[in-house]
Amino acid sequence: MRVPKSFNQVTVEQYQELAPIHKKVKSEADPVKYFTCWANIISILTDKPIDEIQALPAEQIAKIAGELTWLDMEVKGWPSPFIFHKGRLYRARLNAKKLSPGQYIDIKSFLMHGSVSEQLHNLLAAIYVPLSLKGFVYKGENHERTANAMKSVRVGKIAPTVFFYSKALKASIETIRQYGIRLAQEKMKESDEALMETLKLILEDVGAGTSRSTK
Repeated sequence: MRVPKSFNQVTVEQYQELAPIHKKVKSEADPVKYFTCWANIISILTDKPIDEIQALPAEQIAKIAGELTWLDMEVKGWPSPFIFHKGRLYRARLNAKKLSPGQYIDIKSFLMHGSVSEQLHNLLAAIYVPLSLKGFVYKGENHERTANAMKSVRVGKIAPTVFFYSKALKASIETIRQYGIRLAQEKMKESDEALMETLKLILEDVGAGTSRSTK
């Protein structure tokens, strides 16, 4: 039975299906559940019915699982600014600061409604913009169509870009957070100074510690 040799042979949709199962199998102590998990993973990767995989001898399932150790490895490579898929060209800006407000809002929304693996096709559709007559312009109304197209893209092709964006956006959010803290501190300092000035004026107005007449 032939199985993929790397993430370059796994689609986004396949990865989304197997990721939670693969995470579970790492800590599964029960032998039956362990082999059931691997049978499901093999079924997903080979597009064969689960019944057919479960009918295989345990030794063969174990042997195939041994050929899938690359699932534990990190996908390495350089972020790809362009991908050509099913006759269309898509572009990703390799500078998170150049995301449009719409892209940034959509990415944030998707991450609030699921993990990166669960929302991978949606995240890719917000990162990779298809070429149109107006150039590479992100349009929310085209998102679903792009997201569906992204499901059949090979994970090895896009994983480095997603990893790049996750780090870049995390850094951007931290920068914004630190800026917000600094701005709040400056505002607090200004408020303290204004409060002290107000208290000073009140004290002067009632003649406390001053020579001002109250007549």
